[in-house]
Amino acid sequence: MLERKACNSPIWNDLLSVKDTYVLGRKMAVGKGEAISFWFDKWCGDFSLKDKFPLLSEINNEQKTTVARMASSGWRLTFRWWLNESLQSQLRKLTDLLTSFAVK
Repeated sequence: MLERKACNSPIWNDLLSVKDTYVLGRKMAVGKGEAISFWFDKWCGDFSLKDKFPLLSEINNEQKTTVARMASSGWRLTFRWWLNESLQSQLRKLTDLLTSFAVK
């Protein structure tokens, strides 16, 4: 996690102090997303989707898919088995997160 520290340069600490303001309300565009791993790359924040949704990632049929492929499918994910209530809740959170990103 990036944070202000005494050992950082003053310029870096100044940049970190405005980071939250900079990212507030921002949407990220990943271009076509053809070279970006849907699960493993940090394309939707400071985390990978595999790290944020480990169980969904583990049972997902599209392990090595790209952002471009998932966007073209309307972010429709398929799984190796039925999702219980907890996993369905995680899937809704993931879907909500995905709708905030634009893929061109």
